[in-house]
Amino acid sequence: MKSNQLKRTSLLPFIVIMLLLQNKTIAQVKKSDDKKTSTQQLKAIEKDIVNISEIKTKVAIKIEATSKSEDLNKNKSFFKETFGVVLNFSEIKRNDKNEIIAIKVELNDTKGNKKIYEIEGLKPIKTFEAFVEKDEKENLETGFNEVKEKK
Repeated sequence: MKSNQLKRTSLLPFIVIMLLLQNKTIAQVKKSDDKKTSTQQLKAIEKDIVNISEIKTKVAIKIEATSKSEDLNKNKSFFKETFGVVLNFSEIKRNDKNEIIAIKVELNDTKGNKKIYEIEGLKPIKTFEAFVEKDEKENLETGFNEVKEKK
């Protein structure tokens, strides 16, 4: 009887090891459909882009030292007809070469906001722009920017 018990006891570790080795670990790797995933990612990105950025329309006119009065007046009509923004040029002074050395520009929007850009000197003016920017909700923003000359 003791020998049977001894045999069982000595076999017990082997049986435990055998049972442990028979267990299989199954790792599942989920393969995704690349096209589907890419499409979903693009849709998410597009949604974020639309939510982040607003659609804006910006129109700017460049005013240079060599700008002609006729051209400036054409732009006045365009701003008024397209955006309802009144664009005025006044106090224009020119040198002997017919270059603008002084100018006052006013932008008046439909809400009564007024922006003024005024410059005067002995040298020709540096190029700048007057702009109107309209967003998707029809809000207007007007202003002026200096234009950096290319070297």
